[in-house]
Amino acid sequence: MKKRHIVITAVVTFYVTALLFLIVGVRLYMGGVFLGNDFQSKLQKIDFMLKSKYIFDYDQAKLEEGALEGYLKACGDVYTEYISKAEYPTYKASSTGKYKGIGVVVSLDGDFVKVISVNPESPASKAGIIPDDIIKEVNGVTVNAESYNDAISIIRGEDDRGKDDKLSIIVMRYGEDISLDITREEVESITVEEKLLDGNIGYIRISSFEGMTAEQLEKALDNLNINTLKGLIFDMRNNPGGTLESVLKVSDRVLSEGIILTIKDKAGNEEVFKAEDDKSINLPICVLANSNSASAAEVFSAALKENGVATLVGETTFGKGIVQSIYELGDETAVKLTTAEYYTPNGTSIHKVGIKPDFEVKLDETHQNVLISDIPYNEDLQLKKAVEVLNQK
Repeated sequence: MKKRHIVITAVVTFYVTALLFLIVGVRLYMGGVFLGNDFQSKLQKIDFMLKSKYIFDYDQAKLEEGALEGYLKACGDVYTEYISKAEYPTYKASSTGKYKGIGVVVSLDGDFVKVISVNPESPASKAGIIPDDIIKEVNGVTVNAESYNDAISIIRGEDDRGKDDKLSIIVMRYGEDISLDITREEVESITVEEKLLDGNIGYIRISSFEGMTAEQLEKALDNLNINTLKGLIFDMRNNPGGTLESVLKVSDRVLSEGIILTIKDKAGNEEVFKAEDDKSINLPICVLANSNSASAAEVFSAALKENGVATLVGETTFGKGIVQSIYELGDETAVKLTTAEYYTPNGTSIHKVGIKPDFEVKLDETHQNVLISDIPYNEDLQLKKAVEVLNQK
């Protein structure tokens, strides 16, 4: 009797379960889930099958995050992406200029994550990381285009695999893997550095355009005693860009008048940004740029060059002439979308083209992959040319 009871119970359970699935299936069908081949229908169908048939445990939140990431990634635009709750603080850090990390700026270069610049006196600088290093591994996690966001979260301590402030990083340099131990710290973005060159020429390097850049520039000009200078050099080399608000403030501080840039959105609407305040710099100016000068750095370079207040020296710039906007989704997540293209004061689009210098000068090969600040003056061919140009003025 006991065995028969078990068999009957099993049969009843089977039919009850089958009936439940049938009812749910009919409801989904009547609701239109299985109708058509659009994205929403397929996603709901897959979700139903996972819940009803998949034998392993899974994290629903991770599935949803992955779906959102993949959806935007399929646009084929590396600048358009979904920003998770863990990653969003990183994007807001530029508004304050402070963040927890190691002090590097990186970007995707194909399937590789390349170091674009290194903040002076940062944990990364102390450990020996230099521009053009390829970050291959962070705390045992392989770093590539697919795992890019995870790697950044680990470095920032926003991922459980990176909660400890001590990080183990492997970089590739000239084809050789180098293991480095780096201790994460709170980093204040020092985006502006200044020094006085021979001949009473001021030198200002801007490493990126962030929330504190305009304020730091003002301090740099005071330190140099701008009224006594014979000329001024702005170094945009290895500057990957930054916020539009920041570069507008900095450009406006230099220019007395003129267009800084024009932005055109998808609908063809144009917004023209011009120099507005009374402050300006009335000195002979040179701007240094190279192939890693991108986005906001190109806005600044073109604004000064095309308004006739500066000579551009170095190499053709990167060519990122598009604008991204961040839209919050209401749950501490956001999307970053490419929403506009920008044009230089002369109405030129530089996207995927870059800006050609007035004087093309390349660095010696031995200085191609070192910090700009580490190149001795006598060996910095681009800087020496800028000084020469200013002396001739």
